[in-house]
Amino acid sequence: TKEGQISATQYVTDSLKAVFGKNTPIYGALGNHEGYPVNIFAPPPGTEWLYMPVSQQWAQWLPEEARLTFEYGGYYTVSPEKGLRFISLNMNYCNSGNFWLFVNENDPAGELEWMVKVLQQAEDNNEKVFILGHIPPGNSDCLQDWSNLFHQIVNRYEDIIMGQFYGHTHDDSFEVFYTTEGSVK
Repeated sequence: TKEGQISATQYVTDSLKAVFGKNTPIYGALGNHEGYPVNIFAPPPGTEWLYMPVSQQWAQWLPEEARLTFEYGGYYTVSPEKGLRFISLNMNYCNSGNFWLFVNENDPAGELEWMVKVLQQAEDNNEKVFILGHIPPGNSDCLQDWSNLFHQIVNRYEDIIMGQFYGHTHDDSFEVFYTTEGSVK
């Protein structure tokens, strides 16, 4: 149930707080099992039943601006210190099991457009960026068109993106991003 999903997320959040304490910031990303039914994340405002309570659960770690984008689409950015930025993406907007993507598979929550703005601002401010998410782009569970758009963005901002971290596969693995054809790098 929706209530069960919120309760499970609260349990994990409380457990992290108990282990790491109040002073350790934790930056998470939603997975495909947080939706109800599993894999189903409607474009905004359709999943606010999940985003609003999780935003409250994570409030001690997320500044107001980050909570606003999370409450809208389940994604956010934070800069915990000068020169460093984390971008947490809601990879459920590329999930091939999400039937809502038949309506708009390219950028249903404006997340990629938002990410470009965040990365441009990070570049302008000489920040280094780490990207967090659940379903890895390029994975068979992430739609190919969405992955291609994402890779174009990553190629453009490759000088400031220091790493990307994903879950979902339950394996230790890595993926190499190649520079696009015609690039000088």
